[in-house]
Amino acid sequence: MPKFVTLLTFLVSLTVSAAAEADEIPTKVTELAARFHKTMVVCPDRIWADYSWNGLRVLFAYPKGETSYMWDASTNSIQAVKNDSLPPHLLTGSYNFFESEGLKALALEMNDSGTFDPFNLGVHEFFHYHGQSDWTHPAGGGRGTDYPLSWQSRFYRRMTFDNLKAYFEFGREEDLRKARYWFEKWQREYPLEARATTDGYEGTARYLDTLASVVDSLGCSASDADLKKLAVQHVKNAFGYSVSG
Repeated sequence: MPKFVTLLTFLVSLTVSAAAEADEIPTKVTELAARFHKTMVVCPDRIWADYSWNGLRVLFAYPKGETSYMWDASTNSIQAVKNDSLPPHLLTGSYNFFESEGLKALALEMNDSGTFDPFNLGVHEFFHYHGQSDWTHPAGGGRGTDYPLSWQSRFYRRMTFDNLKAYFEFGREEDLRKARYWFEKWQREYPLEARATTDGYEGTARYLDTLASVVDSLGCSASDADLKKLAVQHVKNAFGYSVSG
């Protein structure tokens, strides 16, 4: 057999082997890693200043199988990981935080058939773990008010939210003034609730995952005007309804 034929056969076999290995990585994993790379590595400044996933890792966990997949943000590479080599707790729950070779990492369950989008969940929770790691908060924070629930407090917060939403959509200063009025009234009349709330932590994380979805949809080169236009749609529709009812 001529040498060039032997060489060609060898090269083809290598190519087929490499393609087969690449095909073993689920499409859902490669697509999700690409979305994380675009938003959190290529242009994270379009979402949050001085924040990036460089030096972080994501484990796409498949607890019902034998293999999961580790994505390294710095190298934008994916490696298969045998589940029996992982700490068992990483294969339970929708997400878990851990360290991988000294790097902060997040495990996302890919078999989860729940309502959470793994992209939004990953961006949101990693911001809690990495982006807010040096934030401080008064002790006693919580996600709700003490029982019995106060309708006045809920009303003040609703008015604050609705007026902020209107300002974001239309840019009217009067809506911003109204939002400030209701917010300060809530702080004065319910100081313990105002100090204990997790609004700052959860609100900024929700802002981040919402804007990340916008940048993911329009791309890093989208204009500020186009980003805001789509963000307004998020706030008016899915985000707005989920918060204001």
